[in-house]
Amino acid sequence: MSLLRLVGLSLGAVRAVYPSWLEVRQARRHPTGPDGIIAGAGAIDLEAAGSDRAVLLIHGCGDSPQVMAGLAKHMHSRGFSVRAPLLAHHGRAVEEMHRYAFAEWREQVRGELDALRARHAWVGVAGISMGGALALGLAVERPDIPALVIFAPWVEMPEVYRLLARTSHHWSILAPYLPSLGADSIHDPIAAREALSHGMVTPASLRALHVAADLAQSALPQVRTPTLVMQSRQDNRVSVGAADAAFAKLGAPDKRFVWLDDAGHVITVDFGKERVFSLTSEWMESHRGA
Repeated sequence: MSLLRLVGLSLGAVRAVYPSWLEVRQARRHPTGPDGIIAGAGAIDLEAAGSDRAVLLIHGCGDSPQVMAGLAKHMHSRGFSVRAPLLAHHGRAVEEMHRYAFAEWREQVRGELDALRARHAWVGVAGISMGGALALGLAVERPDIPALVIFAPWVEMPEVYRLLARTSHHWSILAPYLPSLGADSIHDPIAAREALSHGMVTPASLRALHVAADLAQSALPQVRTPTLVMQSRQDNRVSVGAADAAFAKLGAPDKRFVWLDDAGHVITVDFGKERVFSLTSEWMESHRGA
């Protein structure tokens, strides 16, 4: 047997075994319930009795409403009804990541906003990472949103990831899963251990992130909603330069940027999250008359 053929057979064997092994490992690490959702990853609904104000919280790609749970409780304690939906195919078995589609999530958050508005006179929106891109898109489509908060918004995709996304149909059969390299996304070790994300990306998730970054870039100058942006200087996903450039492009006349320290990308669960919570509620409160 030639060396070339031996290498080809070896690669074929790895390709046949690796995805199944990884899927079994992830199922043990994050078991799902009868509804197919990982325990703790479901949607969050907190209704404030008699309140006419609400907030829609949008999680990021590969995550779940779990990263918004602390903020949701904080906002609820201040009289807001809170809805944090589980985006389609998130918070489930890792195989579901092959079904990621940004257009589906965009349609989903439109429906979520409409449903909240049917019950509440005032509805603010907040989103983290890719959820921030979705929130920016909503703000352009619905310019009457009274207040917007975006945490570490996904506004730029590094070129190497763009290349992977653009060529994914060529290599996806060989590598259906890749590590997300997100070990530094949460600096707090306790919060990192509690995270429910799979720590993986798929060709479909890379394509979705590519679309999200392009949407964010096109939406930024069109936004007129009062907008608060928060990001850590140690963010491992969005660079300081990209964040500064995005904020400069943001068209909202009423806008504010707050830099944080000692946290990674997922600032809603990381060190300093209490400041994130209080700044969010203060921004929403200060625009209640909008």
